[in-house]
Amino acid sequence: MLEWHRLFGLGLTDFFIDSAFGVDLEKDLSQRQQRVDVVIIRKAASGPVPELPDGLENLSWHNIVTYKSPRQALDAWTLDELLGHFVNYRKQISPRRRRCCLKRYRVEGIAMPYTWDDFEREYKQEVLEQLTPRERLKGLSAEVRLKGLPVEARLKGLSNEALLKRLSAAEIEAYLKKLQRRKQRKSR
Repeated sequence: MLEWHRLFGLGLTDFFIDSAFGVDLEKDLSQRQQRVDVVIIRKAASGPVPELPDGLENLSWHNIVTYKSPRQALDAWTLDELLGHFVNYRKQISPRRRRCCLKRYRVEGIAMPYTWDDFEREYKQEVLEQLTPRERLKGLSAEVRLKGLPVEARLKGLSNEALLKRLSAAEIEAYLKKLQRRKQRKSR
């Protein structure tokens, strides 16, 4: 089996030879071993920078990159994991000043090329629109999926026995009274 992450990292290592950037592969970011795919670190304030491939524009001093093969999804879980790696990495490079990177962005007026808000606004909505209704609901709890549906729709498809097991005695009595009132109205 091909080691896609390693090949991706080696390709980036080769790409950044003789430039102001270096590449670390499988960088350990935790006390319990966790590895991020690729970290691209600026080695010098100035120096040659090769023409960057799409997606690597506006490199910062420290850049965490993930690679997904054609069979792997770049989904919300993956982005949450990447964000977690960023937080761990930030703590390691500046243990005393945990907000070093964001503070530097604000103080020096460095533009963040792509923020989490950008992702929420653009990518998430675009992906949701492409999913089928079944795919959108996958992973959601039954409670969340049924939220907002009328009681009749929530109970649709359940057998009479299953319905009765879900209802309390008071709910059954209330329903029977409701049926009796409907029956009385129809007979008038």
